[in-house]
Amino acid sequence: MRNQIVKLISKVLKANGVSVSQQTIERTVLTHPEYPSMQCISDSFDSWKVQHAVMKISLEKLRELDVEVISLYGKKNISQPVCFKSFAKSAHKLIATK
Repeated sequence: MRNQIVKLISKVLKANGVSVSQQTIERTVLTHPEYPSMQCISDSFDSWKVQHAVMKISLEKLRELDVEVISLYGKKNISQPVCFKSFAKSAHKLIATK
């Protein structure tokens, strides 16, 4: 999962034209005290001054968004972050970037 989160963050940053080095992403994310979590991802975006929002949203509203998102899905204590524009049925928490 370690590389997956870094890859997801890199993908979202690139999709939004934000330049952060791979080394900086890895250092910021992997040393965060809440890694791996949405808090870790959000704090990382904050540290790079990336405009974003963390929200809990219904699947219907999620489908209406036209931005790259990192969504947390899965069982309560076993969640995996994913990045997508086409939304899965189980999506429930996300970070949307502009």
